[in-house]
Amino acid sequence: MTTDPRQLDIRTVQMILSHLTQELREQVPEGQRAAVQSEEEARQAVATLLQETRTASVSPAELALSDEQADVAARETLGLLLNDPETEPKVRALLVRRRHASIGIPGTDRNEPLWNDYCDEGSS
Repeated sequence: MTTDPRQLDIRTVQMILSHLTQELREQVPEGQRAAVQSEEEARQAVATLLQETRTASVSPAELALSDEQADVAARETLGLLLNDPETEPKVRALLVRRRHASIGIPGTDRNEPLWNDYCDEGSS
């Protein structure tokens, strides 16, 4: 089983990142959660964060990525998560779950993990 994000298909990378994001969201107290309503709002939030932390001064439009750039960023993010001692075990567990999701179940897609199934939603 490969754990190199550059060798994983982008759909798998995106599903793992999505799952980890949902887990992190559930750890934030409900009163502190705020949903992003649009891509533009998300870019504005990131631009503001970068400006406030004096990391960079960019406009929201400058943060728009092409599909190829977004794929590279997703793979880099997954690579960082694999190198972080706190998140690495969760990422590896998700990779194993994805790998075994369709074994012995005819008609299932190997790249469609079990956590998309409503029956599996509550487990972590």
